[in-house]
This record gives sequence, structure tokens and C-alpha cells, in this order.
Amino acid sequence: MLQPQSCTHPRECNCPVAHEWATPNADELGQRTELLTTAITFGADVADLFHLDLAYSPTYATTKDPVHYTGMALDGAIHGHAPLITPAELETRRKTGEKIQVVNVRSAKDRAKSFVADSVHLPLDQLRERSGELDPTLVTVTYCNKGVTGNAGQNVLRNLDFERVYNLSGGNQNWQAWTSA
Repeated sequence: MLQPQSCTHPRECNCPVAHEWATPNADELGQRTELLTTAITFGADVADLFHLDLAYSPTYATTKDPVHYTGMALDGAIHGHAPLITPAELETRRKTGEKIQVVNVRSAKDRAKSFVADSVHLPLDQLRERSGELDPTLVTVTYCNKGVTGNAGQNVLRNLDFERVYNLSGGNQNWQAWTSA
């Protein structure tokens, strides 16, 4: 799915941009907490989170609720079809000499703030068209700010027959916290 770098759509927009109006308030956070508490109480697993019917309504939520994304990312990591890599694992593998291409799928504005060293900048909305700039035979690590868009980038590359694609766990925020510790 292509992600525009900026969106001027009305509130009913279905594009994957994180709109200011989509930022959860205290009531919405409380609702997510109640939802997760109920799921835990009834023994739900991560796959169940992805399949919950949360009564999507454009004026109140995005098409994929954060609970859906959490379930999807965790299910992919657990079952190996969307593996995660930690900053420590990435750095260890790089230090042993393994050739790994790291792909920053964030916007230019986010990249200007901070980025993983030696990463290639291919924003998600350009990834399909520019994927030829990457070597599909190398281990590839995608990342964004926190992990959701990195997961989308991972899926784009997997669908383009890149076989060994990881998503950086926790994205750039986790990387920056790990490297500054």
C-alpha cells in the first residue's frame, strides 16, 4: 500500500497516514486498555487480536485499529512470516561482517531528525518503484519510527520476492534508545 507523505483528505480518509485527528485521546486509550484486558481475561492470543471486529467507523478510527496492527505484527513475528530483529541483533550481525541492507521507510522529515547509520532511505510510498535499488539476495531490515510502517515495508519487499526481510523491533525510536544507552 502506498503511503502519501502528507494528506489533505477529510476526516473520512482511509489512507495510511497518521492524521492528527486520529491520535487517540484518553477515552480511546481507555477503550484499548479495556479491550486488551478483556482479551487477556478470555485467553485470546495475538492472532485473535488481528481478527477482532472493532466496528470500524471512519469518523472515530482508522481502518486498522492499533490493536489489529499489534496482533498482526506479533502473529507475524511468532510464526516467522514477518520476523523481527532487535537493535542488538542487527548490530551483532553487522559487526561479524554480514552484509545487511537496512531500509528506512520513513518520510524525509522523519529521516532528517535521526536514522540508523548506513541505512538506505526509501520512503514507503516509493518503495515499490525504487525496490530495484536494493539487492533481493541480501538480508534486508526495514524500519520506521516505531514498527508499524516498517512492517508494511517488510510486506512490500516480501511480496516482491525478497526472501530474508526483517522489521527492526521498535523502529528508529528503539534503535536510538539502544544506541544512546
